[in-house]
Amino acid sequence: MFIKLFLKTLLILSVIFYGNTLIAQNQQKVDSLLQIIRHKSTHDTTKIKAYNDLGFQYAPANPRLSKSYIYKALHLSTQIKSERGMAGAHNCLGIVHYYQKEYDTALVRFKKALDINKKLGHQWGQASALHQIGVIYNSLNQYDDAIQSFRQAGEIFLKTNDSISYAKTIENIGVSYNRMGHSQKAIEHFLKAIQQYEKINNDAGIHRVYYQLSSILIKQKEYQRALNYLTKVLSKEEANSEKHNLGSILHDIGVCYMGLKEYNKALTYLLKALEHKKASGNVKRIAFTQSVIGSNYYKMGAYTDALMYQQEALKNYVAVGDLSRKVFTHNEIAKCYIQLKDIPKAQTHVNKALSFAKSINDLVGKKEANCILATIAEQENKNTKALQFYKTYVQLKDSINTLENKKQVQELHIVYETNKKEQQIISQKNEIGLLEQKAKVTKLRQIFLISGFVLIVIIFGLIWYGLHQKTKRTRLEKETLHKELDYKKKELTTHALHLAKKNEVLDNLKRKAEGLQCLENVSNGYRQLIRTIDLDLKDDNHWENFAKYFEEVHKDFNAKIKQQFPNVTPNELRLMALLKMNLSSKEMANILNISTEGVKKARYRLRKKLSVTSDESIENIILKI
Repeated sequence: MFIKLFLKTLLILSVIFYGNTLIAQNQQKVDSLLQIIRHKSTHDTTKIKAYNDLGFQYAPANPRLSKSYIYKALHLSTQIKSERGMAGAHNCLGIVHYYQKEYDTALVRFKKALDINKKLGHQWGQASALHQIGVIYNSLNQYDDAIQSFRQAGEIFLKTNDSISYAKTIENIGVSYNRMGHSQKAIEHFLKAIQQYEKINNDAGIHRVYYQLSSILIKQKEYQRALNYLTKVLSKEEANSEKHNLGSILHDIGVCYMGLKEYNKALTYLLKALEHKKASGNVKRIAFTQSVIGSNYYKMGAYTDALMYQQEALKNYVAVGDLSRKVFTHNEIAKCYIQLKDIPKAQTHVNKALSFAKSINDLVGKKEANCILATIAEQENKNTKALQFYKTYVQLKDSINTLENKKQVQELHIVYETNKKEQQIISQKNEIGLLEQKAKVTKLRQIFLISGFVLIVIIFGLIWYGLHQKTKRTRLEKETLHKELDYKKKELTTHALHLAKKNEVLDNLKRKAEGLQCLENVSNGYRQLIRTIDLDLKDDNHWENFAKYFEEVHKDFNAKIKQQFPNVTPNELRLMALLKMNLSSKEMANILNISTEGVKKARYRLRKKLSVTSDESIENIILKI
């Protein structure tokens, strides 16, 4: 209890110290503002601005003092009925509450500032408040509302020729899309923000967006593209005197080189990153880099070094109580011990990983643990256990793939919904424009008596616009359906290949077991194992799952076959489905649990039954169905 209290006190003191350091850097400005306030002849409106500016200066480090100055500005503004002063005070209070992570209260303040600026017709003030509201919505995970606020702010900043604020709104829209999981839209807006920053030669903005782009590309495993951006960011950060982000940049460059399998280069950057992170004192970030270094050493085959770094990372993850990373690190340590031939220690760590993974329902952690347990059981010649662990591993892998596929479909849905909303916004703006135009035409009609012509033009315009919008919506829906079908085709192929691979592995295990069953004292156990494998190979549930995926991609295929060729058997129908997918003879043999020679004979019998001539290809006939 005492240690926790000590650490909390230390953290508070650190924040205050850091904030006071920032204020010290602006001390000259603070002194100047205090002189303005103390001077007796200072006009009230000037005092209000000085109070608000002082509140802004103290906001990050001393919220209490900051609020005291801002409330003085608000009180004086109310006395002299200065609405500009009130708007400024509400805006500054919103910033203070934002720093304190009191987002709901901050939102109320920024909305009050927006209302006052609207009443005054102060455009830049409206844009600033809208931008701040967007930032708050991002913090509250209300990304659609955030994007709408940023767009409205951007339009006003563009009208008022505030290029840097306009670029920031585009960047923040990219941030919103990235947090929504909509990577492509995020990249589009980040690239647009870079173009805007380049127009005004704003290097800080350019390199900040470069880093955000690289983070998305690393997740997409586009390591070379990410590296191109990161090397530019690195040169800028190395020239920076403070170097706050240098450790993270070096770490990400190391990860890119790992992805490109250039492990020696990766190690150089990761070790540099670790030095900088140790200087910062952030235990969680230190542990993350240590773990990545361990993984890099493992890929290099330096298992002792890999083990050492993973153990150091584990100590730090235990200290900060990060369960998900503990699962990953225990699994990595177990893999190192397997390579170092210390199976008991490997068993201990993988058991811990599995236990923690179950407690937080970490599917990836459970999958990796079962794979490691299968390897250990295989090395100990416990084939039945190895098979059971492998089956669990395959089930977990399938579950993860299913979740990932669902996520991809959800992302497609987000794309569709986002585009739909954008079209609605454009439509609403066009409708507003048309209504304004109609009002002007009505006035002109009263003056110049030309209403008939104008009405005809408007009607035809509306009809054309409606047809145009309908065509666009139909095209978008078709594109979305086409993408979903492509995903289902990939999912079907993956399922078929996985089924083929599983049967091949089981068949190999069966042959090994048949070869070993003649040995003394093992025949009964291997006969039982062979029976288990035979049951799994003959299990029709696998084919039923496959058939379900197949029917989703190739609608009514079975019905069409039966209609054209009513005499085909169920086994021949299975063969025709696999021919439709254009699989190899070996893959078809593994799925059907027969030999490749058996596949050839089955194809020959099918040709005869379908009366296919020697000049025709049976595959072409089936592909046309």
